[in-house]
Amino acid sequence: SNLRSALRLLGACVSLVFLVQGVIILASPKVTDFSSFCQWAGDGVLTTVVGAAGVILEVRGGMDKVTRHIKYYAMNRIGLSIFYFWLGCFVMGGAASVHLGQTWRTVFHITGCVAWGVAAGDLLVAFSRGSL
Repeated sequence: SNLRSALRLLGACVSLVFLVQGVIILASPKVTDFSSFCQWAGDGVLTTVVGAAGVILEVRGGMDKVTRHIKYYAMNRIGLSIFYFWLGCFVMGGAASVHLGQTWRTVFHITGCVAWGVAAGDLLVAFSRGSL
């Protein structure tokens, strides 16, 4: 349906923005000591890897194996709902506020709100596969 496709597209976009956040963090180190290096490297690698994983999960979520079987489909959408809820929380108070400027913080706060919307939508479609 259109809602499921829109949620997958929005989810992939949110994940892509999260991946870009990681790349931006890794490309602009603000390191003054070992502790700040560890924080910078951890935040950059985490956001890059998790963003890439989100894109991959959205692509896999559209495959026939997942969409044809209600159990796989529901588990995929519930898992992604939890993922996007966490992602929204992370970008609201996470690495962007430490490493990046106000403009990027605003972009990531919008991304967090969209992630929460995708989380709610994924939960909705997980339990109403045929009707939405």
